[in-house]
Amino acid sequence: MKKIFTLAIASLFTVALFAADRRPSVTLTTDKKYEVVIDGRSYASAIGNTMDVSLFNSGRHTIKVYQLKNGLFSKQKKLVSSTTFQLNRSSLDISVDRYGRITIQEQKKMKYDRRPDQRRF
Repeated sequence: MKKIFTLAIASLFTVALFAADRRPSVTLTTDKKYEVVIDGRSYASAIGNTMDVSLFNSGRHTIKVYQLKNGLFSKQKKLVSSTTFQLNRSSLDISVDRYGRITIQEQKKMKYDRRPDQRRF
């Protein structure tokens, strides 16, 4: 009985630890074929592609967008735009339009009061 109780407490503690370590989700959407580099990691995109790049911790990150051009003997990259963003516990949607402009939108969690007619954001 003592072993079963100890096993149950240990498994509940483990599940609670996994639930507490929530990384924010980051999705990347592009309208054209670009190479997007976030903190040195390269993400090549297809036209109209949406990717989940949720391997980032909270903090400040940099994003660079390169336009890919096929040369005669090699591929050429041209820097189109660059920016930095702050990643907190909320999720982010990063979109790159056809001109290479970066738009970053933060998705905040809605917290509800006790009354359903009042919402706090």
